[in-house]
Amino acid sequence: GYNSGYSPLENETDSYIEKEIDLIKVFNILLLHKWALIGITVLFTVVAIIFAQLQTPIFQSTGTLIVSESKNRYSYAGAGIENLLTSTYGIGVGSTIANELQIMKSRKLSYDLAERINEVEFDQYGNKFPILWRAYPVDSTSTSIDTVAMRYRELIRFSEPDPEADIVSISFESPLPTEASSIINMTMDTYSALSTEQNRTMAVSALEFLRTERTKLESELVSTEDSLQNFMNRTLLIAVDPQTEEIISTIANLEVEKQKLEVGLVAVMSGIAQYENQLNEIKPGLADLYSDAIGPVIERYQYALAELET
Repeated sequence: GYNSGYSPLENETDSYIEKEIDLIKVFNILLLHKWALIGITVLFTVVAIIFAQLQTPIFQSTGTLIVSESKNRYSYAGAGIENLLTSTYGIGVGSTIANELQIMKSRKLSYDLAERINEVEFDQYGNKFPILWRAYPVDSTSTSIDTVAMRYRELIRFSEPDPEADIVSISFESPLPTEASSIINMTMDTYSALSTEQNRTMAVSALEFLRTERTKLESELVSTEDSLQNFMNRTLLIAVDPQTEEIISTIANLEVEKQKLEVGLVAVMSGIAQYENQLNEIKPGLADLYSDAIGPVIERYQYALAELET
């Protein structure tokens, strides 16, 4: 047969030699330009170091806040005084992690915190908080409270790391590590103060409402008792039989009205006692002062009711 004079083994050997020669050429070229390559490497390294030095480092501080969830004490449905206070003033409404997160993310808290940061202004080493700078690190002039509050909302982070645990994780980033840790602590303190203030405001509003309702009921009760007593005094002079049925009916109606007012007064007094306890939890001692102040008044009306019943 036809033979070209070339074998496959010879072709593979030639290809290997060519590849080996190419690698040697590349290595020789690298050796020839080694100083240029070293110079380029050093140049890029120096540029990277300078760029890193010019960048402002960012520090992050984190904290954990424990939030105790509570169930609703009263239902929104119904017409009782507890339901009225729950729907109107939020008294007795349970607290959840979601509700507390809304308070933490509220504009109210950010503005309260901005004012506090502006009051403190410096860390323990005398460094001004960067969040207050007009343009950090160029212009250290203090910016407005609105800007500080906006920056705070952008840099603060609230999260719930574990749905099964009643904790909220708080993190804040700043070019000054002492600022990051200080703002985390301020956030916890401000949240606690704001939450307490809201609870106190609701309790005081509900208590004022109960006081007003109590005064109205007591006034109506006194008026009804006076009307009943006057009517009974007048009818004692009349001994005409045809008037007996009308007298009994009128007395019965007045008694029913009096009993309704008494029930209303008892409900109001019960509500006052309940919310005094809540208010005392918020501000210890206030409920005792209130009870001492209204105690004689309540005792006087109870005595009057006892006399009327006899």
